[in-house]
Amino acid sequence: HWEADGVIGRGNKSAVLTLQERSTRFGFILDMPEGYNSLTVLAALTETFDQIPTQLRKTLTLDMGSEWARWPALAATFGLNIFFCDPHSPWQRGGIERFNGQVRFFFPRGTDLGNVGQVETRRVAGVINGQRRRILGGDSPQARYDALIVR
Repeated sequence: HWEADGVIGRGNKSAVLTLQERSTRFGFILDMPEGYNSLTVLAALTETFDQIPTQLRKTLTLDMGSEWARWPALAATFGLNIFFCDPHSPWQRGGIERFNGQVRFFFPRGTDLGNVGQVETRRVAGVINGQRRRILGGDSPQARYDALIVR
């Protein structure tokens, strides 16, 4: 149902987390002002999953990064089944890799992501989620996500 990843900033010192729902392509960009260690990642994901309706919180797919080390706490809190991709296999999480490419349009490599802020990450996510997609039959990810929430 969900894929998550990190977009790392200049000098590997800053990051934003990305989270995308697979069927709607709706994504979140999470500002990480305190860094991207396992504790701050857990806090950001917990805050975000609190906003997601229960019926949409079933699975989460991650890579093998150390920032996901506290995944058992996330799984226990939200009843998630968490899966890990094989090392060096980004195609196993193709949706989030494409979403990260869109995020990189706004935050190119070398950007200090520590100074981005929540207002800007929400704005960028809104732009990306508002774009109509051929794969969604001309709908935007936002429209598809909203339709799932209403049910």
